[in-house]
Amino acid sequence: EDGIRASELEAEFADMDGWNAESDAATLLNGLGIPTEEHYTQMGDMPGPLKVKVLLAQALFGNPDILLLDEPTNHIDSSMVQWLEDYLARYKGALLMVTHDRYFLDRVTTRLLEIDRGQLYQYEGNYAGYLELKSQREEMTQATERKRQSLLKKELAWIQRGARARGTKAQFRVDRFHELSQQQVDLERQTMEMSSVSSRLGKKIIEISGITKTMG
Repeated sequence: EDGIRASELEAEFADMDGWNAESDAATLLNGLGIPTEEHYTQMGDMPGPLKVKVLLAQALFGNPDILLLDEPTNHIDSSMVQWLEDYLARYKGALLMVTHDRYFLDRVTTRLLEIDRGQLYQYEGNYAGYLELKSQREEMTQATERKRQSLLKKELAWIQRGARARGTKAQFRVDRFHELSQQQVDLERQTMEMSSVSSRLGKKIIEISGITKTMG
């Protein structure tokens, strides 16, 4: 029975591509800039920046069906960001992430969700497409509000002329006036800027003196 069970587990291991797991892990680590000599280092002994990369590799390992990433481009350099973009472009599963890196959004995402004033909006496409569709939505909202204001003025003028809500049609117009007057549309336009560059702390980044470079 043990032999049969071992055979079943071996077949399951092969189906999960277990024989390539170690080399796949090494490929991920190398791609994220973790030197080969560090692959067997204990996490407690690794520098902080490398730990972040290991955790990212851990999330990517095994081709999961769903990836949940929170600010994935934080604490990695531009070459690693490029590697991650290429990796996610080939990724076949579902990716849900939160990021303020608009360039990363442009290259990786296919759908964006926006929460604005308590409403949830969905946009198909990348960040550039989102900006265009959001602008169109705001223009439609403004057009609808202009139409509401025009109709509201018309109904108000009718009421001010002393119209009485005796008939069904007149009552409908009065009710419509109250309904229109209670609607509130916030047309305040807000500017949103997103950047992958964080603010600089302090006034001096680096100071170098007496440095030379030779070739050969």
